[in-house]
Amino acid sequence: MTQMILELPFTALDAGADRRAWLSGVRDSAARAGGYLGFDRWPAERRARLEKAVREHMPELAPLIDSLAEELDVPDAWTALAVPTTRPFTAGCTQTAASGVLARNYDFDPDDCSKTVVRTDFLRPVIGMQEGTWGLLDGMNDAGLAVSIAFGGRPVLDLEDGHSVLLLARYLLETCESAEEAWERAKSFPSATTHNLTVVDSDQAYSLYLRPGEGAVRRDSPTAANHQDDPEHEGGEDSRLREAVLDRVRRAATVPDLIAALLTGPLYRHGYGRGFGTVYTAAYVPREGRVEYHWPETAIGVSFEDFQTMEWTVDVEDRA
Repeated sequence: MTQMILELPFTALDAGADRRAWLSGVRDSAARAGGYLGFDRWPAERRARLEKAVREHMPELAPLIDSLAEELDVPDAWTALAVPTTRPFTAGCTQTAASGVLARNYDFDPDDCSKTVVRTDFLRPVIGMQEGTWGLLDGMNDAGLAVSIAFGGRPVLDLEDGHSVLLLARYLLETCESAEEAWERAKSFPSATTHNLTVVDSDQAYSLYLRPGEGAVRRDSPTAANHQDDPEHEGGEDSRLREAVLDRVRRAATVPDLIAALLTGPLYRHGYGRGFGTVYTAAYVPREGRVEYHWPETAIGVSFEDFQTMEWTVDVEDRA
């Protein structure tokens, strides 16, 4: 086994206090998105259909997208901000909740994710790990709600009627005050991909299975990895092992023990060169409005009361 130390650069940005810097990053992402996702070749009718669907299913976000698209002033800005899903992304994540804390590992190719923590104040204050222009991988809001997403195990797409789970995470945190309200909005959400959500507030925690062309399935357990209960949604033995290990720790241990478990095998993954290394471990405490991002050798915390724009670098070990 060969080992290599990789340096992962991270950024925290306050989109209010540092709006020009935040807009610059979103503008760059939006300008690249058309070529990367292929919607720069879409006919006008398809773009119009996407816009109509966003206005129907996420009406509160539509005026925000209108305003942001005007500020960005790049071709296809509205489409980019709608975070169209044109291909599945098969991240290998593990997530759960205990004592009102949402804890998760995000496993992906670190070169293909933004590694940017953002605080925004659109419909309400939100802090989260931004991806896909202004979508979110995980986050929390000032009402005490936290959400995270994980790949659900089957690389299928609904390109006609489905929406991005990254935009769904943004939508739930912008518009919901509780886990129950999030369920009411998510249960009929037309997802473009197979994904799992973990949803947490001070009163409850649960997970959701999202599948293209179907309604969401709610589970009492907040623990999810990269498979679903249906045999067709096979995430492999590795996913089932990770979910079982994390759920066992959740039931028996304290939150610090839970974080420690996420930072060790089999939950923590070193396959960065293969595109499945643990980019970060997050522990959201939404009732207190704070989050800590962990790595084996360090941790960084931010909160609604104390959010500073900053940059930092983390060393991780790639084991080929």
